[in-house]
Amino acid sequence: MILRGLGHFCPVLYCVAEGVFLVTSCRSPWATLPLLLSLLATVHPATARGSADEIAALRQSQVESNRELERLRDNLVILEGRVLDQQKQLNDLRGNLALLRSGSADKIPLPAGALPHEAYLRAFGDYAAGRYPQAIIGLEAFIAANPTNEYAGNAQYWLGDCYFLQQQYALAVAEFRKVMHNYPAAPKAPDALLKSASALQALNLHDQAREALETLSSRYPNSAAAQKIRQKN
Repeated sequence: MILRGLGHFCPVLYCVAEGVFLVTSCRSPWATLPLLLSLLATVHPATARGSADEIAALRQSQVESNRELERLRDNLVILEGRVLDQQKQLNDLRGNLALLRSGSADKIPLPAGALPHEAYLRAFGDYAAGRYPQAIIGLEAFIAANPTNEYAGNAQYWLGDCYFLQQQYALAVAEFRKVMHNYPAAPKAPDALLKSASALQALNLHDQAREALETLSSRYPNSAAAQKIRQKN
């Protein structure tokens, strides 16, 4: 079969098998698709079946593509919701920190289930603002009420540092040692040994200070605190 002049406005079909010209007038060549398939089936049935199968496959592919697009759109909506939720939490945290730094800790809301964390933030806010007596009270209360909390080890370190920054070195050493005894895996444990050594040196207890540094190097060789010692040496 030969197809001539298959244009947008007037497709012309010539069927060799029948010796007949067929002229159709339409605005779109797709309107002649059923006729084309019918003629193909008459002249070459195998070709017609192949064309029909290809069209069916294309339609199925389009359906699957549409489904995948809808799935991606749904996932995008979910992700946008999560981003907005995380942004809200971040904004709330920034607001709380601003209140802590301004000394308005009593204005921070304490939602249910977040009391230990908020208590820690309050005490740390006092420490960061240089209100060491208030920080000591808050940190001691937090540790006593939440000895196994994930922030307890850090709270113990900040408690020792409150005394250290007030040059109460004996009390600082006692609190830093509690970090090692009660929270040896805490992130601030290496720093507690380093600060303890500094406090011991201030007390002229140089042998004990050296022992603290040796313990730091042996227990936490890869810590930032141990690296500071190596850089000084």
